[in-house]
Amino acid sequence: MPEDFWEDYETFADNVKSSGHRFFANNIQRWLSLLDGEPLTAPLLKHLEESMDFHQWYRDSEKTVGSMVGSGTIDWPLKKEQRLGSQLYLMRAFASQAIEPYDFASNFLYSENNFDSMVRDINQQIFGPLCGELRQYVTNQLRLRSTAVPDTAPASDRVVPLNHNSAEAKNAINAVLQVEESLAALNDYDDPDDKSQRISELRAGRMLLSAPQVSLHAVRIVLVRCLKYLGEKLADKAIEIVITAAIAGLAAWIGITVLL
Repeated sequence: MPEDFWEDYETFADNVKSSGHRFFANNIQRWLSLLDGEPLTAPLLKHLEESMDFHQWYRDSEKTVGSMVGSGTIDWPLKKEQRLGSQLYLMRAFASQAIEPYDFASNFLYSENNFDSMVRDINQQIFGPLCGELRQYVTNQLRLRSTAVPDTAPASDRVVPLNHNSAEAKNAINAVLQVEESLAALNDYDDPDDKSQRISELRAGRMLLSAPQVSLHAVRIVLVRCLKYLGEKLADKAIEIVITAAIAGLAAWIGITVLL
């Protein structure tokens, strides 16, 4: 994951949470644009939003609205992925104004006849929880993908060309560099010699990635194994996040099924 992604994620989410009704849709657009523009998160969002038929689910929800304001019932799907998908889709509908926030709040969340209060209710009851749960989901999915490693090395030592001009290449190389810099800055590493060795391995891995082509076996042995070792050894949450991002970035660039 790019270095500043989660910082931007929280900033844009805070902008949504503090929105009045006039800027609510625009701030959601910016938050969604960040997610859609990141190669590692965009496929995960697509998967979530395709996990259910939002339009049918929403039509069924609208059928529960009676004559009283706020009488409708929203039954979020019980399965986590479908629940996140339905809430993401709802945010897109707010952003595009396919569903007006005050119409939604009047049907399902009514507390008072004030547009800003209606947006506040949506933020408190839906968007705020969604932000935290979505971040956890994305982080867990990237970790699972990065640690799904078979017990044996690839049967053949394939050599593959490297496209250094792609966004995936830049993300992967920057993520490995960030791990190296984070490790060098750690003052409480329990074995200075081991720390020096791992920094050298990360540098050697970056040198491998700078060539026009690379042996997958070499990348796996020198770089991926080092990253996995550090991920298991260190309890530091900040460096754990950048290690996960580095492995996921390498997988996205070179190919997870052959690399790991």
